[in-house]
Amino acid sequence: MKRQYILAIVPFSATFIFSVFVYSLVAPLFIEVNPLPVSVPSATENVSKDSQKQIRSLLERDRQHGFELAREYRSVGAFEYDVSTLERLKRAAVPVRLLVAKMERNDSSDLPLDVATAWRAHKNAWRSYSRFLREIGTSSDLRLDDEDLELIYEERNEEISSTYNDLLESARAYGVDFKE
Repeated sequence: MKRQYILAIVPFSATFIFSVFVYSLVAPLFIEVNPLPVSVPSATENVSKDSQKQIRSLLERDRQHGFELAREYRSVGAFEYDVSTLERLKRAAVPVRLLVAKMERNDSSDLPLDVATAWRAHKNAWRSYSRFLREIGTSSDLRLDDEDLELIYEERNEEISSTYNDLLESARAYGVDFKE
């Protein structure tokens, strides 16, 4: 009788281990993890006018930097679609690097923690894009065609947009509804 139970445990254990293995391979495809938890102050929590002013000031500086980036893009021809994607991305490298430098100068130490965290994530998305542009600009053996570059560009742009939306969401939690 004991032998029968012991023999039944072996296939059960093997099946369980196999299912855990399969789940670990498949689960990441269906489970979306948000790396930026946004804590929302309760409605009764008193949000200081100073915090709101600091958040609004950061968002306004960021918007101004965006306008400056668009001007720089136009001046270097990064919006011209009669050239290859590679050439447009190479042209965008310097303006994006300048934008990241401006973003680095924005002090976020006095911001509420979740807003500061969202701001850092947004800066990191731009840093990542800047590194990508620098790498393709200096690579002599780039093995990506325009379609591949366009896909990578779309991914980076999506990450930047997503982190910006997270920043706006965390600002709204403090009563700052920043309209574009």
